[in-house]
Amino acid sequence: TCINTQWVYLIYSDLITAKRVCDQINANLRQNSQNNYHIIMVPRDLMSVQQLLEEEGVYGAVTVHVFPWELIKLDGGVLSQELPGLFRMLFVDGDRSLLPAVARSLWSLQLLFGRIPWTLTQGRFSSQIRTMIDTLFE
Repeated sequence: TCINTQWVYLIYSDLITAKRVCDQINANLRQNSQNNYHIIMVPRDLMSVQQLLEEEGVYGAVTVHVFPWELIKLDGGVLSQELPGLFRMLFVDGDRSLLPAVARSLWSLQLLFGRIPWTLTQGRFSSQIRTMIDTLFE
C-alpha cells in the first residue's frame, strides 16, 4: 500500500539548496510515491529557483510558497536579521536579488521602533537599500 504524506522543505532562496531538494524529490518520485511536496522559500521566490524546478522535472509535483524574511525574535529583547550567505551572494556571486528583502526587513524594524532620524551608508549596496527603504516609506 502507498501512504500519502506531506513533505515540506523550508529553504533559503538559493540554487544549491534547491538542487538538493529537487534530487530528493526526484528520488522519491522514481519510487512511485504519492507524496505531496511543498517548498517554502525564505526570504523570497526567485525566478532562477523556479527555472531549476522546471529543468529538474519537479515543477508540477511541488507547491511553492514564500515566507518573507523579517525580524525573528530570538529571546526577550533580542531580534535577529541574519541572512546566511548574503555576503557571498553579493560580493562573490554578484547576485543582488535579496537586497529588496533586506530593505523590507529594515523598513519593518523602523515601523516597529520608529524611523531612524539619521543614517550613514557606505558602499553601493547600502545606498541601494537606503533608496529602497525611502521608497517603501513613500
